[in-house]
Amino acid sequence: MKWTEPLAQAPLPHANAIREKVRIRFRKVGPLRFIGHQDLLQCWERLLRRTQLPLRYSEGFHPKPRVSSPLSLGLGIEGRDEIIEVELAPMPPLESVDEALRRQAVPGLEIVSVTRHPSKERARVTAVEYSLQLPPGTPSAPLRELATEALAASTLETHRRRPGKPDRTIDLRPWLLDLAVDDHQVRFRTAVTEKGTARPEEILSLLGLDHATEQGAVLVRSRVELAEAPRHGAAPGHG
Repeated sequence: MKWTEPLAQAPLPHANAIREKVRIRFRKVGPLRFIGHQDLLQCWERLLRRTQLPLRYSEGFHPKPRVSSPLSLGLGIEGRDEIIEVELAPMPPLESVDEALRRQAVPGLEIVSVTRHPSKERARVTAVEYSLQLPPGTPSAPLRELATEALAASTLETHRRRPGKPDRTIDLRPWLLDLAVDDHQVRFRTAVTEKGTARPEEILSLLGLDHATEQGAVLVRSRVELAEAPRHGAAPGHG
């Protein structure tokens, strides 16, 4: 999927303007879930240029808006609580930022909320939640037993595949915070640490569901949790 519309150049901020950032929570749904992380960042850059907000740019011969994402989302996964941060100078009213973003958002990219933060404050992800609708006809009782066994285990070793490198044995248990199965879906929560995190397909493999998405099931990242930090203002979401 490509975005080829001409780019509008936003006005450059004053050199002495106070540097702040907005943290945008958004949904990535529908066909947009099939674009990769770098394509998503390019989509955001184009969207931001169209808003005419006072973006801060990188230095050099090819300046780009200062945009960052604390955690990428795997290809094909639907995101209901994704995060991107954008530096602005000077900072407009949050309501104006929120309105400009919603006006320029492409189909499948839905703005949830906009909050204001100091430019030096970086979003640090501590945990993520996923859900997966069970394929039709999948019995849930055996899956609940496997989930109970996984949470009771002291170690959960698996072989992580690495392109061009030998597989590596890792223990998923320190990252697995919760795993639950009801009649219709699987839900799990994993920690994100300095040493990394569990891949969602690795958790699903504990239940024998690592190929469920190949059968048409849609994996959803429903929540991204951040380390607590003082909030400097917020524009409430619109649902």
